[in-house]
Parts: sequence; C-alpha cells; structure tokens
Amino acid sequence: MSISAEQLVQRLQALETETAQMRVAMQTAQQQAAAAQQEAQQARAEALAANQRAATSDQVVAHLASLPGDVAQAIARAQRDSRSSRQLTDPRGLGKPPHFKGDESEFATWSRK
Repeated sequence: MSISAEQLVQRLQALETETAQMRVAMQTAQQQAAAAQQEAQQARAEALAANQRAATSDQVVAHLASLPGDVAQAIARAQRDSRSSRQLTDPRGLGKPPHFKGDESEFATWSRK
C-alpha cells in the first residue's frame, strides 16, 4: 500500500485543519471554564454577603425582642428613683400644712394663706 505524495499532502492538510479546530475548541473550553470559575467566585461572595446580612438581621431581631423588657426595667427604675427623690413644688408659697387633727378651721386658714 503506497500512498502518493498528493494523498499524503491532503492527509497532512486535513490533520492541520483538525488540529486548528481542536485548538479553537480547547480555547473555547478554557474560556468557558474561566467564566464558570468567575461565576462560582461571585456566587460564593454573594452567599457570604447573604450570610452576613442574615447574621446582622438576626442580631437586630434579637435586640428588638429584648427591647420590651429593657423598657419595662427602665420604667421601673425611673419610678423607683422618682419615689425616693420626689419633691413637690409649692407654687403658691403656702408651705407644709400642720398635721390635720380633724379641726377644719385650722386647715381652712392654711389653704387661704
């Protein structure tokens, strides 16, 4: 079986064409792999950001859930503090009345001073 020079040249050209097509296919595959890798990195970054937002949301929800108790404690503290240091004002300058002993005439004098 002998191959003529023309057949050998044709086969060689066919192999070169096939090699060129394979190179193009390989470059395309490499580009697609790079694009897929970039998409995967972007998806990881988005997932990380979503996890951070979820953690922050959980912290905010936990803080909001604790607010009613904190407000109740603050109100109780304010009431306790105001009872111990409560001072009434005397805008009319009447002063403190004497101990009421059931005699209304003494009280009437004080209230009209």
